Amino acid sequence: MKNTTPTTGKPKFDTRLLAGVLLLFGLLPLGCSREPAPPSSPAPAQHHPTVVTPSNHLEIKRLFSAQNYDWDTLHNGVPPLIFARFPSDFKQIDEISEKKRIFFLSLLPMVLIANEEIADQRERLLDLFERLDNGGKPTDIDRDFLVRIADEYGIERDPQLDSRGRRMLLERVDIIPPAMVLAQAATESGYGTSRYALTGNNLFGVYTFKSGTGIVPNARREGRYHEIRRFATLLDSVRFYMQTLNTHDAYQLLRRRRALHRALGDQVTTIDLTETLSLYSERGEAYVQDIRTMIRSNRLSLLTTASLRPPPPPPAARQFPIMADLVESRAD
Repeated sequence: MKNTTPTTGKPKFDTRLLAGVLLLFGLLPLGCSREPAPPSSPAPAQHHPTVVTPSNHLEIKRLFSAQNYDWDTLHNGVPPLIFARFPSDFKQIDEISEKKRIFFLSLLPMVLIANEEIADQRERLLDLFERLDNGGKPTDIDRDFLVRIADEYGIERDPQLDSRGRRMLLERVDIIPPAMVLAQAATESGYGTSRYALTGNNLFGVYTFKSGTGIVPNARREGRYHEIRRFATLLDSVRFYMQTLNTHDAYQLLRRRRALHRALGDQVTTIDLTETLSLYSERGEAYVQDIRTMIRSNRLSLLTTASLRPPPPPPAARQFPIMADLVESRAD
């Protein structure tokens, strides 16, 4: 299997000249010097995610079996699992179909968790804006939330007072179709087997220009000083990737296309945004076609209805007899 080397951060649109202009003005996706603010949302507490650090891929298979989690049980929900990292023996899985199965099923819960964090932010914004439109007054907590969320998504306008600022914020605070996330992660990381995925939890080829903080590429050209960013967990890599698509100038078309589908009442999870990714790689349209082929050949569109498994109900409270019952029973 080809071990994909991430090329993100060296995009090309129609010509090399345009790519040079983008680099000059700091408009390169993911590899730009002006990196997006890291998302701050914790994993949805209502799902009580479990953090797992597997030592080998067999542990992952046993975990999936214990959770009754596989392609044919997705209708029962996806267990909220967070993998701190992928085991190094991913490369040793000989059967490509098995390698793909473990990779996609391992990554899917984290994609859904990251999307749910964004969806919760969006729902809170919509509720708050509706209250403000109806004459309600924002609380101190509301103001703090708006300041934090506007900063996190790179909005300089005040969304409390500026209607355009609200539209811009809602255009950015939205989920990414899971099929596209999984396809890009598989392409950029070689199904989790690349050097950057295994040593830095970097699934999407994300660059950093902070010297000494990342992984120096083996084939870095002379005069380049980028490194491959490290992440504490795989979920952090997914969050940062989504944050970049939701904030960087290179993906404005993606956000506008998504907002249009929202306005038409379409489900974001089912729409095709791959055509907006030509700036993600220096390969341009060829990269877009690769992502589409990855989605189609692995039937990733079937995951559009996948959702996190609801938490188990709390154990029934043990009923203890009250004193009156005891007295009445003894009288009998």
